[in-house]
Amino acid sequence: MARILVVDDVKLFRHLEAAVLGWRGYQIEEAVSGEEALEKIRANPPDLVLLDLNMPGINGHEVCRQLKADANLSDLPVIIVTSSCRDEDIREAVQSGCDDYLTKPIDEAALVRKVEVVLGRTSKRSFPRIPASMQVSFEDFRGIFFEYARDLSRSGVFVEMLNPLPVGTRLRLNFSLPPPFNQAVLAYGRVVRSLEETEEGPGGIGVSFIHVEDESLRSIDAMVAGGDAEGLTEGMVGRLSFQLEGGIATDTLPVSEPPLETDQVLLDEQDHLSQRLEELQKDHLRLSALVALHEGLSVAGDVQTVLVAARDILANLVGAKVFGLFMYDADQEHLTPMRGNRLPASTVVRLLEARDVRAALDTGKLQVPTPPRCLEGSTETVVAAVPIPWPDGRKKPMGIVCVMALFSQKRLLNLDDSNLLETMGVHLGRRLVTAVAQTKAGPLDFADLKSALT
Repeated sequence: MARILVVDDVKLFRHLEAAVLGWRGYQIEEAVSGEEALEKIRANPPDLVLLDLNMPGINGHEVCRQLKADANLSDLPVIIVTSSCRDEDIREAVQSGCDDYLTKPIDEAALVRKVEVVLGRTSKRSFPRIPASMQVSFEDFRGIFFEYARDLSRSGVFVEMLNPLPVGTRLRLNFSLPPPFNQAVLAYGRVVRSLEETEEGPGGIGVSFIHVEDESLRSIDAMVAGGDAEGLTEGMVGRLSFQLEGGIATDTLPVSEPPLETDQVLLDEQDHLSQRLEELQKDHLRLSALVALHEGLSVAGDVQTVLVAARDILANLVGAKVFGLFMYDADQEHLTPMRGNRLPASTVVRLLEARDVRAALDTGKLQVPTPPRCLEGSTETVVAAVPIPWPDGRKKPMGIVCVMALFSQKRLLNLDDSNLLETMGVHLGRRLVTAVAQTKAGPLDFADLKSALT
């Protein structure tokens, strides 16, 4: 049974990762800081470390650097888990020596796949590949080079090289997918194979991707699956053109024969099982997130710890980047900030004028605009307005949560996110009342909540 050390200062997220991986047979251990992680690893090294990037004290970059610099621990695989998609953070993570990179909020299938790949429980070449002839510029953090890629999949690329780089080298690669995708790809990876030139073929390096943006991965998947500009039928691979430095070059790939009827039955059954597995994974992640939500709010004591738990839920489970939690004085028509994250004061003063915020306060119902108005970096539009109801059923809510922007990898809220937000609003109201009731007997009102915050 493989042992995995989950390192994160947010208890809620540690429990979510443990729930996702624990039922698959992994033994989960936890550390709440970089210092504790290093102490536990040196005393009894696990098989894998899931490492949060941003922690008080020693952060994830430094933990990874210390592990990779230790001759006894340098082979210990590390997956950095963070909400950041900033290129500078990814670059630093790769330079620190991480073996993979995963963004919050987590996708269960991606987490499990990365864990299995890093632990060697599945082939790094489990994804279909196609022959390619693309010029790739890359840097190994010492210099920039230009070589040619010879095959490609969503998990990695083979780059032809006269003097192959050694296994373990970290790289930053740039290449462009051909029409109709016209997608510029920036990827980080590490060398997992280094082959010298032989009579059978040229030398080169097999690069396993550490991080590629989701949009680029979708384009790579579509290109590998076939269906190019010549309108070939789905599932068949024909001619693909790749942009080279001096013009257009074309590789001719074999067109697959139509499958036999018996083969098609097996393929259809395989597709059905794959779809069912994906549905079960989504259900499991949804239930795990709800359990983490309940645990996070249930253990909270005073008002401030309740609000911190709500902040962690919004950032780590929902993927909210910019948001605010407010008390609502229905008599005075006024919002009082309780806790916020990157929400400008200029936006706060206009929130009551926002249509979705007004609707949430008037109806007591969650408001998620349709179509979603989620613009990266924007704080002027409402992504979700979540009422915080009084537990005793009063008509007007005690407060509201306003989500103004999501992390770039999250893109949009889905139905599961909406259900999670609605559940959070209800439980948040109960926990706030419970926290305030510890200091006052009898019915509570807006003034009691306000005084508990000051």
